[in-house]
Amino acid sequence: MRNYPSKLFLFGEYSVLQGSQALAIAYNQFNGRAIFLKKKRENDFDFYGLIHYLEAIKDKIPFLNLDKFKILVEQGWYFDSNIPVGMGLGSSGALCAAIYDHCKTGDPKQSEILKCLGLIEGYFHGKSSGVDPLISYLNQSMFFESFSKYLNLNKKISLQGLRVFLINTGVSRQANAFIQIFQRKCEESDYINTLKNEYIPINNKIIKNIIENVEINSLMEQLSKSQLNLFSQMYTEKMTLLSNRLLDEKSGFIKLCGAGGGGYYLAFIPDNLDPNIVLKSEEKIEVVL
Repeated sequence: MRNYPSKLFLFGEYSVLQGSQALAIAYNQFNGRAIFLKKKRENDFDFYGLIHYLEAIKDKIPFLNLDKFKILVEQGWYFDSNIPVGMGLGSSGALCAAIYDHCKTGDPKQSEILKCLGLIEGYFHGKSSGVDPLISYLNQSMFFESFSKYLNLNKKISLQGLRVFLINTGVSRQANAFIQIFQRKCEESDYINTLKNEYIPINNKIIKNIIENVEINSLMEQLSKSQLNLFSQMYTEKMTLLSNRLLDEKSGFIKLCGAGGGGYYLAFIPDNLDPNIVLKSEEKIEVVL
């Protein structure tokens, strides 16, 4: 059976909800796959709660064969995953991708698949765009021109002189709580004006440069500073201190990886610097793009 990878939102988390571009990749360092268990394990995921939720919205998910899913669960269907939960890597998205892949029906367009996946993942987050499970399902990098206009990237992504690392805070969090904070902040005129007129143009320029293989170092400094301002509540105290130190030293950049508030963050370190010196004792994993 195939694996369903985690995802990394490189650029555009949050701002894509307000019309920015976004860039996300399938990240196979962490993944999950469907297996069948002969005996239920302790603390296993409650698939019956999910089935009850899907029953209530079955008219909205015509491309998911819910009866088949029920049979699979009765037979011991299980998602065996090493994707950390609550850490910003799309653990629920990979599970939803696996459910859809095993129980899909009909011949939906990709936009209909996205909608179906979003409704399935709504069980975990209250509301979901479907982006995380779509990336896992397709196992591809994706470029979003806007929230509703996207395409699969079949080219290798290069960051021109920067290496990327995942920094583990060791703090699990609920993404939905931070998404709600962002939505409330967007009701403030000063906040939304700064987001749209300052942050989003920088974000979009970075993505454009990456696609065109142009360096992004100077733009990353602007983005990192802007994130500390606009998304301060999504940064742990430790990550705020680390981000400011790297900016002061001109030794790299920290940004959100998903919703923030804990979980993993992204560190972008210049090729000519030793990440072990720059990041010191931080628990890190290099991301091979």
